[in-house]
Parts: sequence; C-alpha cells; structure tokens
Amino acid sequence: INSKQRPNIIFLQLESFFDPNLVKDISLSENPVPVFEQLYSEYSSGFLSVPVFDAGTANTEFELLTGNTLGFLSAGTTAFQLYIHGQMPSLVSNLKAEGYSGNKAMHPFNPYNYNRPAVYKDFGFTDFIDKFDFPKNVKRVREYISDEANVDRIISEYEKNRKKTDQPFYMYNMTIQNHSPYDKDAANFKQPIKIESSKYDAEANRYLNLIKYSDDSLKQLTGYFEKCKEPTIILFLGDHQPRLTDEFMNKITNGQYQTWSSEQMMKRYQVPFVIWANYDIKEQHIEKTSMNYIQSILTKTAGVKMTGYQRFLNEVRKEVPTITSQGYWGKNGKFYQINDKGSPYYGIIQKYRMIQYNMMFDKKNRRDSFFEVSK
Repeated sequence: INSKQRPNIIFLQLESFFDPNLVKDISLSENPVPVFEQLYSEYSSGFLSVPVFDAGTANTEFELLTGNTLGFLSAGTTAFQLYIHGQMPSLVSNLKAEGYSGNKAMHPFNPYNYNRPAVYKDFGFTDFIDKFDFPKNVKRVREYISDEANVDRIISEYEKNRKKTDQPFYMYNMTIQNHSPYDKDAANFKQPIKIESSKYDAEANRYLNLIKYSDDSLKQLTGYFEKCKEPTIILFLGDHQPRLTDEFMNKITNGQYQTWSSEQMMKRYQVPFVIWANYDIKEQHIEKTSMNYIQSILTKTAGVKMTGYQRFLNEVRKEVPTITSQGYWGKNGKFYQINDKGSPYYGIIQKYRMIQYNMMFDKKNRRDSFFEVSK
C-alpha cells in the first residue's frame, strides 16, 4: 500500500460476542470460534472494556463512533436518546471529509430503537440500512436476520459502491443475530455444540451455537476481501457480553459471581477485538483498552488523517489504558473510580472530561478544528 492509497474500512460489530474459551471452568464438545481465535492470534487484537453488559448496545456504539466515554455522563442514561441533538463530529464525518465513500450504517433490526436514524444522520452517515431493507425471505437464525445474510449485504454494498466511485469505502455494521433472549429452540437453528453435563445450561448452550454462526461469517467476510486487490481493514468486535442466567454465572465462578467487587465485575464488561487487513499492517496486541479509544487506534493503523481529539485520546490511553462507566485502570495497574481525587490520573481525567463537555454540550464555543480533520 502506498502512502496515498487509503484502505477501505469496515466495522463488523457482532451482537453479544465474546470468546467462550476464556472461561476456564467449562469444556465444550467443539470450539465455537476457531476462525476468530486464529484471526486474534495473527492480527492486531486485544480486549476492550465496554460501558454495558447484557444490553444497551447504543452506548457502545456512542463510544466507538465519537471517542467519548460514558464515564462522564449520568449513570443509566443512553447517550443516543438524551444527548445527541444535531450534527456532532464523529469518526464518520471525519472519514467523509477525508474522501471516503459509502459511509453507510447497517443494523438489520428495527431502525427506531435508540433513536438511531436521527443519531446516525447527526454523525454523518449517508444511509442507514435496517431490517426493512432486506428481502422478506432473507436467511434468519431464530427470528433474527443471520450474520451470513448480513455479510452478504456488506459485500453487495461494497460492489455497488465500486460501480460508482473508486474512492475508499467505509461501512459500519452492527449485527442482530445473537440478540438475547436465548430461551427457545427454532427449526432454523442447529445446535451441534454441547456444554459438558456438570455445567450445562440450556440458554448458554444456545448462545454458544449462535456465535458459531458468527464465526462462520468472519471467514466469509475475510475470504472475500483477501481476494480484493484494494487495501482493506476490517475491525471485528463485540458490543457487549451476552445475558446469561445467574445460575450459570455461579456455576462457572464456583458461586463467587454474586460477591464480585466492582473491579472483578469489570470482567463482564470486556469483549475481544481484531483489526484484520489484507495487506501488511504493524501488528500489535493490546491487552487492555476501552471502546472510546478504538477509533483512534484504528485510524492510526489505517494511516488516515487524525483529528486533534483522536491524537489526544491516544495520549490519554498511555496514562489511562481503560476507562468505562464503572471506573478506570491507570498505567500503574490500579483501578480507580471516575471521581477519585486521590488518583494520580485525576488531572488527565479532568482534562478529558472538559474536552468531551466542549464537544457534546458547549456547541457555541466548540473548537470544531480540534474535533474534525483539517482540510
């Protein structure tokens, strides 16, 4: 890839996805995510702390697309519904300013959840593809549009875009297939994977079979873009961990789940990510980071022009590698609450808080040149 050739960028954010092989106390009849694990070991990868578990996908999307953190917003709120009213600088608007084409958001479910049509427009997406834009006979798993159909659509949107322009392509995609609840079987949902009998839980078992379908779709997408001559980067990540029963959580933590501290509970807020590319990128493994930083990590990897805010976030990350609504880890390995004035990182946290406030709420005085790529 030459310095002028910018890569296509595709986000595939998988509903309720994580790697079950990290759970030490269960054995499975087969590995549900062999493709993901291979990608994880061969490409840039790591773990992200996210602001939610079980539900609340839109808050993960908010952090991912803006670089802001839920940690500075009122507990229990959904940023998409409360705080975004009018144009807001985002990864989308910046890639658009950089000449990226496509700029589509796709979520194959009810479009009106979480105020998505308005928010996606405010972020700069040109188009929003929802479940009503898929054919009636689209492939489903249970009642949800499958990850396979979802990936087919990414590929067809890319091919359509190529007939119009040769500008680099950007697409953001939040899947739906693995959405909870996991309380029912279905004729279109095969379940070859089994949890060992002593730890068996019917809902967890269904979930593990669902992510097997997701894993197959990763192979489908990378297989297509491996053959593509244009440089392409794909970010794979989960939005949050699945909603599993307390009984199952107690089984796999030997009854300790109910007494976890806020720092231990952070395990429930972690999802893995992979930055895959069909050309050589500098691989890195990031043991701990959080969703608000991932766009800065990605833009640096892709070699596209960065905003002042993205560069600032990469600097904050050196001191505070992980920040979420639950608290943060400093580079000293210690866990702090957001408002802990005794923390050695209190100063940089306050600076981040003020800059985020300027972006989100102080529109009259917002320094757009800091949050947008310079022309």
